[in-house]
Amino acid sequence: MKTLILLITIITATSLVRSGEIVPVWDKDWDINPSDNANLLDVEFLKGENQFIMMGVDGDIGSVEIRETLTGELIDSIQINNIYEESKFEILPDSNRFIMSVGGVRSIPAGFEVRSVDDFSIINKFELPLEGDAFDEKNRPYNNRIIDIKIDPVKPYVYFILEKGINGKQLGENTDFYSIKVYNYETSEEIRNLRAYKKDYMELIDISHDGKYLVSINGREAYIYMGFRDF
Repeated sequence: MKTLILLITIITATSLVRSGEIVPVWDKDWDINPSDNANLLDVEFLKGENQFIMMGVDGDIGSVEIRETLTGELIDSIQINNIYEESKFEILPDSNRFIMSVGGVRSIPAGFEVRSVDDFSIINKFELPLEGDAFDEKNRPYNNRIIDIKIDPVKPYVYFILEKGINGKQLGENTDFYSIKVYNYETSEEIRNLRAYKKDYMELIDISHDGKYLVSINGREAYIYMGFRDF
């Protein structure tokens, strides 16, 4: 078993930059003692930047941790077994909750969990129903997978890229479609399907700080949306 080291770089008013070099402040072992297959998936600073949340996965074991920014000391952690390699999370505007994408592999339905920052308890969760055919022409089952997520700065909406593909395949293999969807994370209601792509691999979305613009990027093109949440 190979120990994964967390290497966090923080640039502050102190002299952490020498001759153009960014100097690491600390390094720590990851709490779940991962193997060579472990990956860190996402990280977000909490309000005030004194602490941050990070999420990682090692095979079937996922972990969410809160750590001190300047020391790396572990504040709290939880193991979650429905995290997968494309899982992401976003801290909600109230800074007391975060929303994370879950499922999509090992016959676990894709969906979202809204959790408390204080104790990681689940406040709300919902699954994403499979659209269209459940099986392809070879009778292989389709499943949903969430690729990227972003939070509306004003409304309680989560925007995400949804991939419908063959269960167990890599991203982009045997894909039926990609789409950008909008859900209300308070009510679990689907609000809108912004755009659907056929086959083209979609990678990233982002929303501006004022909530006026949404950008999406696939392998070949980028799209800017305006007035997309006037509903």
